[in-house]
Amino acid sequence: MVARAPGASAELSKIYNSDSKLIIARKGNRTVITMTNDFRGAAGDFALIVPVPHVLPQESIRVVRATIFDSLDRYSAPRLVQYTDPDPCWKTNQPGFGCGCAANSGEQPTNGNPVTMSPSGDAAGDASMAKFVHVEARYMVGEYEIAILSAQESQALSTWLTANGYPLPPDAQPIIQSYLQAGMKFFVAKVHLGAHDPSIVLNLSPIQMRFESENFILPLRLGMINSAGEQDLTIFAFTERGRVETANYPTHEVPWGLKLPRGVRDTFPEFYRQMFRKNRLREGKNAVYVENAHPLNAWNRCDFCPLDPINHEFLRACGVDWITPAQWGNGFNGDVYFTRMHVVYEPVDFPQDLTFIETANLGTMTALYEIWQPFQGTSSCKVSPDEVNRDKLRESAAQKTYKDLLASSSSLRMRLWALGLRLERMIPRPEEVFAAAHDPRAVGDFMLSFLLALPVAWGMRRRFRRWI
Repeated sequence: MVARAPGASAELSKIYNSDSKLIIARKGNRTVITMTNDFRGAAGDFALIVPVPHVLPQESIRVVRATIFDSLDRYSAPRLVQYTDPDPCWKTNQPGFGCGCAANSGEQPTNGNPVTMSPSGDAAGDASMAKFVHVEARYMVGEYEIAILSAQESQALSTWLTANGYPLPPDAQPIIQSYLQAGMKFFVAKVHLGAHDPSIVLNLSPIQMRFESENFILPLRLGMINSAGEQDLTIFAFTERGRVETANYPTHEVPWGLKLPRGVRDTFPEFYRQMFRKNRLREGKNAVYVENAHPLNAWNRCDFCPLDPINHEFLRACGVDWITPAQWGNGFNGDVYFTRMHVVYEPVDFPQDLTFIETANLGTMTALYEIWQPFQGTSSCKVSPDEVNRDKLRESAAQKTYKDLLASSSSLRMRLWALGLRLERMIPRPEEVFAAAHDPRAVGDFMLSFLLALPVAWGMRRRFRRWI
């Protein structure tokens, strides 16, 4: 997909699409894609070109509120949570606080305050070429003029697009030709200038399109032409049965569930950006990174979500059309799994479009990070030296984790630490074991992962870290 501004090439270079967000809802062969981006410019400068598998009827295209992207971003963004130690005289046989922390951690918080921060009439053209381009359909949807095009070859389509206000650079033709050879059509959209002054800068509505296709693909290559350097893309995916991953590129989880030093509280967005960049250099620049993944249910619980539960109406607006409203409240009936993916891409790293698969992984992960504050009140008993040392050791370990996360990709310490962390992730978590028990096909996978990882993940990581 590509957003372009008509006009001279000098003007084109000033309009970039470097930070985009997409919502994808997929069940069976039915896909619903909702697109928004950070296009900045006058209304008359906007143009959108998207390859689609077939001619879309008008009822399958609509505009939606931009606020759904803000809500999803707040709901799933990497977040920092601050805990405060309880009174050290707290008795271990007292009931817990329901914080969801590990039973054997020895750290029972009195509160958990989330600090969520998101890093946050046609022109004729060349008649000899135009005759090979067919306008399959024309629609007015919201503020957009939309056309669905088919063509026999890329030169004719490029000529038609340029003549009608959709200029493309010459290096786009091989990419267009590959889409045409795959039998794809082209969805093109411009702002309807009859309703807007072309010089006015608009906040354009996201476009949502629905189509049927056996292929679960996101076309990225045209969009790369329209960016000055790297592009950031956040993908919010909803499926019925499990986590979404990429089939033709590596998929990794970002490091998560870690304790960080207290000073990160005021610099968390910058810390996360640096950590993501360092991790991308270590794991590979041609990888897709999962930042949040969990099943949704009638209660829609997640770890310290700073947003009201996602309800039936919200999910339907995102294209999740296989659910039905619950009999009571704002809940819903039906299975939904949510995956948030983050990819930074350039043509050299992503020469192919992203091909997705829906896996059987029903596990939960959240890019959640913790900081711990010592007990601030007046203790009801004498604080033992061990209690003071425990806080110092915890903060020292958090400082080491912080340095490891931001270490150079060539650091031996970081490579071994990352290996140990990855092996730990192989061990099924309780919710994954529970899911496997309800899906006989997954039992074998979980048992194999457990047997392979158990003797390695805990022992080797401790040895590596002790040796370093």
